[in-house]
Amino acid sequence: MLTLEHSTEGYLNVEGTEYLRCGVPVWINATDTGECQAGVESIFWRYEWNQSFYPSGPGEGIISGQELVVLYGETYNIPEITNYYWFRVDDTTATVVFIEDCVHDLFYFVKDNVCQRTDVYTHRYNVDCIPPTIVKEIGEPKHVVIEGEEYCITMQTPITIDAYDLGCCGELPITVEYKINDGNWIQIVEQTTIYMTEECDHTLTIRATDCVGNIAEDIELFHVDNSAPEILKTVGDPKLVIIEGEEYCVTPATEITLDAEDQGCCNCGEVTITYRTWYNGNGQTGCCMKRLSHSPKNVRTTLK
Repeated sequence: MLTLEHSTEGYLNVEGTEYLRCGVPVWINATDTGECQAGVESIFWRYEWNQSFYPSGPGEGIISGQELVVLYGETYNIPEITNYYWFRVDDTTATVVFIEDCVHDLFYFVKDNVCQRTDVYTHRYNVDCIPPTIVKEIGEPKHVVIEGEEYCITMQTPITIDAYDLGCCGELPITVEYKINDGNWIQIVEQTTIYMTEECDHTLTIRATDCVGNIAEDIELFHVDNSAPEILKTVGDPKLVIIEGEEYCVTPATEITLDAEDQGCCNCGEVTITYRTWYNGNGQTGCCMKRLSHSPKNVRTTLK
């Protein structure tokens, strides 16, 4: 008697259609259950994939169907056996591992110690070697620190999560879930948009798993910054204060220093000061942007 045994992980049977993850073993188990139990001598197996036969030729542990006829007689002289090469395992269990994607047809039979054989059995597996593909889109506003790894965003920045499967699991559903930092996994069943609800550093982990346990994972770091920079303005001398912080009398020699410091958690490396001056009703605009390697959270400019 021949039976097939599968791992409890990486195998799925859906209404008679069987799915197997790449590299997950299938065991062919043989027992002699006849009235005269001569015992199992050898298990023979082969498989077909993508219109190719395996084994495809002679080698160690391989025997041709023609050789089987010569060794064991006419009972082996059928096209199902003689037209192919076979892996031979002189034991009661043979281990089969598939490493190619999609449909595999497994053929196998067993011989006892007095040259009797079973029929040639066949079994089909849909083998899936490809993990799902995670699709993640980070909306605006954002600042890219390291593409695909690290971003500065705000609490208003949308992060869209989706995934699809290109493997042989076909239309079977995949499991998509995410977690923030060390929080609980949250499962989604369709494209979903999330937002970070707290400032500072957050690690977003997204995981997609197909029907046989192939896993794709995406991990990115987000610096969430919802705090505006603080503007510091210093009006030098000579000056006359009319309304502190609002209105002054100055001369063309009076220096006005503009400073700004980022109050949030995002070390984006750039702080921009934009200013506009009015003279007799005419507006003039100037801009200063400066990246400071020693202090990327602040920038200073002086007006005269």
